[in-house]
Amino acid sequence: MKIELIKRFIVALLLASILVGSTYASITDEIEEYTGNLLASLMLTHTKIEGNFLFSIIPMTPQYLLAQTYPEYLEKRYSQERILKESRLLIAPYETILPAGLLVSLMGDWDSKGETSKTIPEDLSEYLFVENDSGDYARCLSADIPFMENTVNVISDTASIAVKFSLSYERGGKQESILENTEYIEFVIGGIGFKDNRIRYELPLFVITEDLPEPLRELFIELGLTEYP
Repeated sequence: MKIELIKRFIVALLLASILVGSTYASITDEIEEYTGNLLASLMLTHTKIEGNFLFSIIPMTPQYLLAQTYPEYLEKRYSQERILKESRLLIAPYETILPAGLLVSLMGDWDSKGETSKTIPEDLSEYLFVENDSGDYARCLSADIPFMENTVNVISDTASIAVKFSLSYERGGKQESILENTEYIEFVIGGIGFKDNRIRYELPLFVITEDLPEPLRELFIELGLTEYP
């Protein structure tokens, strides 16, 4: 039942423009389909339902950001040299930062029993953390709550929040990476009232697979991004 609810949610919210199994009309279509399917698969396996609410958090790896942006490079007719240059500039800020997308959505309606409204606190970033398998944690640096999405209810049933996490934490007076020497990371989502508020991701977060479009494969190899971390 839970899986079916999540599937319906993903289809309704994210995949309206994705034609699964269609013939690729162009490299752009192929990349956009790959990116959409990747996002959908992550949501399917990393979404929780609690009461009338669904919530998920999706880490935006450098590979995902590049895949999302690559169609723009093609539309601008950038040369391969220019694409490499722009790609390096795009991912440079994320050597020490992990961006992610936090989604909170009401699955119920006016007739639903139980809680049907949640408030997103203004200081949400203070309640968000990413932990490794040893319990070390790094803090959320920012949470961009869109205007009019600070309350999730029947009238405004979804909040999509861009968040950024530091990848560094202090141990023994030294700065360490939360992604190193750990088998998984967990995002802790506090401040909203969810009891089972941890979402786990096994590492690595990304590896090259057979369905990766060839232009992205070549780009990732050139940039040394065959996996992350």
